[in-house]
Amino acid sequence: NSALHIAVIWQRSNVIKAIYDDILSKDGMRTYKISSFDLISLNAYNNLGFTPLTLAAKLGYASIVRTLLKCHRRMTWTFGPITCTLGGLAEVDTMGHPRVVKSMGLIS
Repeated sequence: NSALHIAVIWQRSNVIKAIYDDILSKDGMRTYKISSFDLISLNAYNNLGFTPLTLAAKLGYASIVRTLLKCHRRMTWTFGPITCTLGGLAEVDTMGHPRVVKSMGLIS
């Protein structure tokens, strides 16, 4: 499990926010790598084939799913009270990935 997986399992939204704010925003990257192992990534798979986002969804932690999605989006522009944010769909739509399909019990 990655640091995000552990934060999801323990439902620690403050830790998720800290990971994104303290580590990921400094590099301007969404993945922090040490020796090609994804320590912190929304796309990192654990041994059961879950990403932090799919794990939170599987466990039914709606507030953690919202936190992960909020942290992962980037603000592109604001105009008065209107804000435009972007978030990648590849991190959200992982159901086509064979590891996720198998871990969710959709195939045997």
